[in-house]
Amino acid sequence: MMRQIMDALRVDGIPFDEDGNRIRCFPHVVNIAVQTALKYLSTTTFDPAVLDDFEAQHENPEALKQDADYRTALEADVVQSARQLVEKCRASGLRREEFAETIEDGNSQGGWGENKKPLRVVSLLKDMEIRWSSTFLMVDRVLELAPAIDSFMKKDKQHSIAYLALRPTELQVLADIRKFLQVPHVVQELVSAEKTPTLSLVLPLYEQLIVMLDNLAEQLPKLAHAIKAATTKLEEYMEKTRKTPMHIFAMSKFQVLRNNLQSNAVALQFSTILSSSSGCGSTGAKNHIKMLDLWFTMWYVIECFNYTVEYSLPSRRCLSIEGLCAHGEN
Repeated sequence: MMRQIMDALRVDGIPFDEDGNRIRCFPHVVNIAVQTALKYLSTTTFDPAVLDDFEAQHENPEALKQDADYRTALEADVVQSARQLVEKCRASGLRREEFAETIEDGNSQGGWGENKKPLRVVSLLKDMEIRWSSTFLMVDRVLELAPAIDSFMKKDKQHSIAYLALRPTELQVLADIRKFLQVPHVVQELVSAEKTPTLSLVLPLYEQLIVMLDNLAEQLPKLAHAIKAATTKLEEYMEKTRKTPMHIFAMSKFQVLRNNLQSNAVALQFSTILSSSSGCGSTGAKNHIKMLDLWFTMWYVIECFNYTVEYSLPSRRCLSIEGLCAHGEN
């Protein structure tokens, strides 16, 4: 589509670049990276000829050689096994009611597990490929309700689906997958929750997410091949994003705007407005604050159109937003 727009505008002599004017949806790109990793979770080959063509260009998953059960669970697609389990447990209203009753019965008898903790009476969640973080939420809920699921599957009424019960090793693998999926989930939630423009955050978030996943691959070596697939996909899109000057422009303008908002002049003007009103909660004060917000918005828009900046693409690994991601982890 961008190429068609470029061709149409060039006919009229209007310069337009299909790459430089394209702004991709960051959470959507994160979801693409996650789906790529999920696809390669069950790919645990040790054949160098196959690895040479592997999209992620990852190293041999040597850690899997030492854990045959873990490798078997991955090759059997443990995420798909969890998905089938959820679908069957939610297949009918009667089955959903019986599952809720199972949780309530366990809670009334003192709780679940060795620590005898009560479980929330909530439903299992189905995932969807195009819905951001839905696989993380599905796996997270399965692990949360694992004791109740095990009890539910052992009931006589559920003998037809008892074969779908997850083994301890599969639950262990799912727990590791959950740790991996939580990282992109937190990052995309951080962006989605913002109520202000986030274009200036995209490149730093790409960088920080890649660093976090690289570190996680060392902590979860048995999943390193899938995590590397995700980072490779993110790096691919980050290089495409760096071709769009607007990202660099937004970062520079964000810094200028932030510095202006934090300046003593702004603080003095704001305090003057408040002191001239009858009270902080008065209509006059609120109107002054709205006008101040409008003034800054207009100033920012005017500056964006009139400001010319000499920019250069930042080198990889030069951006750090540990504080921002630490906020998302809390």
